[in-house]
Amino acid sequence: MSDAPIATLRGHAVSSRVLTPPPAQNLDDAVRLCDPYSPLDPREDSSLFANLTAIRGSDRLGRIVRNIRRSGGIPTLHFVSGHLGSGKTTELLRMKVQLETAAHGAPLATVLFLDADVMLNRTDIDLEDILLALWKLVYEQRKAAAAKVLMPLWKDQIKEALSKTITNLPGDISEALTRILGEVRLPSAERRKDIRTALRSTTAVLIEGLNKAFAATREAPDDGAGPLVVLTRRVRCDWSPRRGAGRWAGRG
Repeated sequence: MSDAPIATLRGHAVSSRVLTPPPAQNLDDAVRLCDPYSPLDPREDSSLFANLTAIRGSDRLGRIVRNIRRSGGIPTLHFVSGHLGSGKTTELLRMKVQLETAAHGAPLATVLFLDADVMLNRTDIDLEDILLALWKLVYEQRKAAAAKVLMPLWKDQIKEALSKTITNLPGDISEALTRILGEVRLPSAERRKDIRTALRSTTAVLIEGLNKAFAATREAPDDGAGPLVVLTRRVRCDWSPRRGAGRWAGRG
């Protein structure tokens, strides 16, 4: 596990934005330290974190971490909700650190953190956007395990499906995914529609690739066969049974 600071929404740990250590000495510092759009870095901002476990009555997120570790590979789903600035992302980042830290002999987890503010256009997100972002995360974080299953699917099916819509895609998967995700973040709704139309025929392949990459990651000997956890920020799905389709959208 790396001890490097986790990148926050605005690029810097919250506590580094003031000249003197917390608590705030003036109103300007108070505003900087209470920025609702910036989660706390679990390491660098530890002095700003208030543990409210006693007030809540239990350590619910700690219980989620334990359940994930004890699941034995059985998929679980957890939803963290709350208003803007209530600490959802701060808690998710703390959960990420906990899962990546050794605890009582439990295997370390592989954690993929998908931040829609960073990787996607959170005001307009589709399923294929999320699948591509997850491909990029798992490929970059666990390249040795994931490349052997993702590369054939990319070359044989996905790249071909996109060739007419996005020309001169790089040969490297990570670079190509960066370019595609960059295009779906563009203001042009028509351009996003064209790319998603091309991707729609590969949805099943994208899902198949993720499942195979996740399995390869869990089985990699250097990862200790620990759980694989996907944390998402500012993403939700609104499902309409009558439409028979889901719409993904950003959420604060």
